Amino acid sequence: SETPTPSASAAPGAAGSTGGGGNGPLGLAVGLVIAVALLVSPALVRALRRRTRLGAVRSGRSPAVNAWREALDDVADHGYAPGLAPPGDAAAA
Repeated sequence: SETPTPSASAAPGAAGSTGGGGNGPLGLAVGLVIAVALLVSPALVRALRRRTRLGAVRSGRSPAVNAWREALDDVADHGYAPGLAPPGDAAAA
């Protein structure tokens, strides 16, 4: 009967490979948190800008300018860029 030798039964580099390089559940969790933060950050920035502008309008600090900037941001949120429409694009009007 032949017994396997330790070097034949273990794959090269298998010892200690579970904790290196951010692999495993902790690395996956960190990666997911970073991905979610990147996806959510534009919405958070937009919400903060909106709150700041509407507060300025309510308090009377340049209400026309802040309301106009907010209107332009709302238009951009819906996928239109004011002043950047191609010539002849009736949908942009």
